[in-house]
Amino acid sequence: MIVKAYEISGKKDGWLKKITAENVNLKKSNGYSLTGAFYNYDEACVVKPGEFFVIDTGWRGTRTLYNSKAKIIDKENRRRMQKKANFSEQIYANIQNSILYDFGAYVVAVSKTKESEKQVNPLEKFTEEQLIQELQKRGHNVQIDDQIYTKQARTEKTRWEALEDDGLIQQKTK
Repeated sequence: MIVKAYEISGKKDGWLKKITAENVNLKKSNGYSLTGAFYNYDEACVVKPGEFFVIDTGWRGTRTLYNSKAKIIDKENRRRMQKKANFSEQIYANIQNSILYDFGAYVVAVSKTKESEKQVNPLEKFTEEQLIQELQKRGHNVQIDDQIYTKQARTEKTRWEALEDDGLIQQKTK
């Protein structure tokens, strides 16, 4: 989405700052925690999904956090997400003291939550050999690295032995 601060705020003053989790430094205080690029009120800024932007409507103006669809992220939603991130007491204190720090902490919390919610492949807990054996039990031929492991030829052999037979590895000799 392409945004301009004045098109959203209706004021021809202030600035816009695009922020992502990568350009938030929670070790710094206040607005210094946000290291993203500044845009003047009339400059176009491309905001991609997962990115956020802050609009300040001028000197001592209102500062508001928006998501990539230009929807305002209110205080209640910010607090809910920040609790999920389990920040330290110092970070919570900084959140109370600075709205810009608060915005940065929210963006980091969203990023942390998305990382922890990533889907884990349920087959990752099985070894390649276990997967091959299960497929063979079901009557499938399995091809790995241009080698076909059929149910009949490989039922009694380990993957290592099958690779030795195919000449892909050699057993070490003393």
